[in-house]
Amino acid sequence: WAGLAAAGEINTTPEGVAIEGYDSVGYFTAGEAREGEALYQTEWQGATWRFASAAERDAFAADPGAYAPQFGGFCANGLSEGHKATGNPGIWRIIGGKLYLFHTERGRRRWDGASDVQAYIEDARATWERLKDN
Repeated sequence: WAGLAAAGEINTTPEGVAIEGYDSVGYFTAGEAREGEALYQTEWQGATWRFASAAERDAFAADPGAYAPQFGGFCANGLSEGHKATGNPGIWRIIGGKLYLFHTERGRRRWDGASDVQAYIEDARATWERLKDN
């Protein structure tokens, strides 16, 4: 699966498509994971990003950092535990206005139940800085 952090590696499919072709803007506008279409795509950070509509594509193009998943679309929970795992675009949360993908429901539930999710985010960020180019 794929994704992005503002300045780092983006996890893509072998064809170079970010977050398995899911519409990263749709998480924010529709509150759901939905597939994008090749008709509405743009290139950013070396990856192809797909969207459900031209308006969502244009919103992403105007401010990709606002919509792209954190940590290159890799699993936020895995990173918080010290390792890099692929994020699943169907398992996600928006926290503090940022999109996070998770590899498993278990990982997402761990974050959902956290009394201090910010600590998980900081742990994930530290691991990301160390592993993003590997």
